[in-house]
Amino acid sequence: MAGKCLGYFNNKNALSDLETFTQEVTVSETSVTTSSVTNTTSVNFGITSKPTSPSSATDLKTTPSLPQGKCSNIRSVFNLILTAIGIGVIMLPTTFANCGWFGGLLILFVVAVISNHMVGKIYVAYSSHPKGEAINTYEQLGYVCFGSAGAIATAGIVHITMTGCCSTLLLLLGENTQKLIPMAGLSSKVWCCIWAAICWPLTWLKSLNEVSYVSAFGMAALIVLFILIVVNGITNGITTDEDNSYDWWIWNPLEFGVSFGNAMLSYHVTNVLATLIRDMKTPSALPKVATVSYLCIFVIYGGIAGCGYFGYGNTLVDVPIIDRIAPPTGGLDGWGYTCVISLICLCFPHYIVLLFPIAASLEYQLLPLPPFKVDDPENAKGTIPIAKRIAVRTVLVAITLVIAIVVPSVQKLIDLLSVFTMTAMAGILPGIFYIRMRVLNEGSFMTVWKSSRIELSILFLMMALSGLMIGVGGYEAIVTF
Repeated sequence: MAGKCLGYFNNKNALSDLETFTQEVTVSETSVTTSSVTNTTSVNFGITSKPTSPSSATDLKTTPSLPQGKCSNIRSVFNLILTAIGIGVIMLPTTFANCGWFGGLLILFVVAVISNHMVGKIYVAYSSHPKGEAINTYEQLGYVCFGSAGAIATAGIVHITMTGCCSTLLLLLGENTQKLIPMAGLSSKVWCCIWAAICWPLTWLKSLNEVSYVSAFGMAALIVLFILIVVNGITNGITTDEDNSYDWWIWNPLEFGVSFGNAMLSYHVTNVLATLIRDMKTPSALPKVATVSYLCIFVIYGGIAGCGYFGYGNTLVDVPIIDRIAPPTGGLDGWGYTCVISLICLCFPHYIVLLFPIAASLEYQLLPLPPFKVDDPENAKGTIPIAKRIAVRTVLVAITLVIAIVVPSVQKLIDLLSVFTMTAMAGILPGIFYIRMRVLNEGSFMTVWKSSRIELSILFLMMALSGLMIGVGGYEAIVTF
């Protein structure tokens, strides 16, 4: 088995038909960010490189083939932070409840270190094309490394994750609308259908430009939600009459695996890094920018998770903090109304923004059109017929609705997605792509190994830990689904 793996890394046939690959689909993760909405006209910026020496990854110099972006390093730090922070943070207080104060903080720290390290590796992979060409998307990187199989596998992981995230958002819309309007007497599943019907015609729009202004409300709602969790947690922890219990350390390997996946979801930026790189004035500064960003994110997440856990203690194991602040039954107070309205304002535009790149990718693959950049429709060489666009996007909305209706809860769906696809996408694939790119540039895996034993050992250790968490956490997520 090891020999087959090394042979696949050393196979250069993946590059034989690279010239025919023109797909450039920018897929945003789980965040409604400034970069994912405003960068639809910057797709022509790419980073290329030519290795100057086969002895070390540090010798892979990067040079821009086209004009670079305009973002300073400080702005890039903010962009990366906003890209990472998303709906996954609502599960962070539960991480502390499952693992204890120290255990939860340890998971947040370890995943931050792994995520930061993988961002550095994926940057080298993006900027080290053997032919000195630009790599504009995560799927294209998979193609350069492993041919069509790599592109299909990467796109599959990305789009399954994004489709699941859309279903999560639809389910959140349904559950919170039921809380907001209980007098209507409709179940959360019925509200999911209503929200799908509302979002359906909006997905027919040609590009994100038409909904970009709505996304600003989503970002504002996200900030309000963060502040709400922190302030409510502190207030409830001080004033509550309940006897909340806390633990410093809870050793449960299965819960550790699930919590590891949830943290991966919260830190994830991998599949939008190409866009962030294109926007940077100094792309080579990305590793340092990522380190500063992840340090800030770790502090933010630690504060949110700690405050939420302080407010509700180990009760969060069974009831997520959103349902503690805004309970499904018993009516809402001021905290509850603010929480529910913020979630609805966040999830509504977020659903549309996440669905767009998935639809664009399918349209590009399924429709017989001339090559064009699907995230830059104004400059497209081909135009998607309206009827076909509506058909593709209707099917996607229907799929997300079916998933939202079938799954038992938001928490279960997030656990399943984060443990499997998100951990693979952020904790394993970057390492694989980095190694493969070095092999393509330096000739063989043994050459890379001899020159970078310590570096690769650390990388393999992180990938192995991520793989172990997929196995352990995946078992728990499936059993408790």
